[in-house]
Amino acid sequence: MTGRLPERTPRVPPINYARIPVMASGLLLLMFLPGIIEQGKGTYHNATGQTQAPFLGRWILITAALFGVSALAYAVKLLLVRRTSIRDEPSSGEVDGVEHL
Repeated sequence: MTGRLPERTPRVPPINYARIPVMASGLLLLMFLPGIIEQGKGTYHNATGQTQAPFLGRWILITAALFGVSALAYAVKLLLVRRTSIRDEPSSGEVDGVEHL
């Protein structure tokens, strides 16, 4: 007994994997907002010959893709951390990294 607390499995905070997609989605919303709310509908149609209908759908798809990539990165990191912590745990015959028979 060394008086030390047992080592815990390292944690991977999920907040770090939510910040980037939230900020990117917010910035994209600011960029797409005039198109989403169809501000300047007539001017946009006269200039491009297109409607502003796809703006909302595109913003939603980009946001979903950002969160999907972030979730995938979080899952991979979580898997790697757990695999590393399992590999580093001493086996039943080991104490403090030294094998006792």
